[in-house]
Amino acid sequence: MRPSKWIPIPLIATWALAGVLGGCSTGAKNSQDGPGASSNPVEPTKPHVSAIVCSPEQLVKEFSESTNPVASEDAAKGKVYEVTAPISSIGTASMGGTDLYIVFEAHTDKIPSPSVQFRYPASFRSQVATLKVGDTVKCVGSFDKVEFGGDVAFNATELSKP
Repeated sequence: MRPSKWIPIPLIATWALAGVLGGCSTGAKNSQDGPGASSNPVEPTKPHVSAIVCSPEQLVKEFSESTNPVASEDAAKGKVYEVTAPISSIGTASMGGTDLYIVFEAHTDKIPSPSVQFRYPASFRSQVATLKVGDTVKCVGSFDKVEFGGDVAFNATELSKP
């Protein structure tokens, strides 16, 4: 007899891979996840993606302070991360670019002034325009790269105030 609640093997493997990141956690991002969840998704046409929840400091330690940064970057390709923190700066791409950046400072002992940057497409302009330095926001996006100087960059897909 099969238990009434079971977790598919690929999901367990995903959780195990996500656990490789020091201190980051995966969290239920769908209001129907968790106890009492129905088998019907909220949005059947859109696949559910859980983000790996981290602080800016955890991300800098994982990617910039890693003893093997190339392996850390390779392991992060295609993964979605979530950061909720106060904004340290907001800007646009240099040389006439249309991308918008929300930057979080990450205070660590090893790198003088690293940051975590979420790059938003121009379609977020009106939403970003309502924000100011010091506002706490939730940014979600896929890992892009570690910039020169230890900054960690993400291609952002979601922005909200918690």
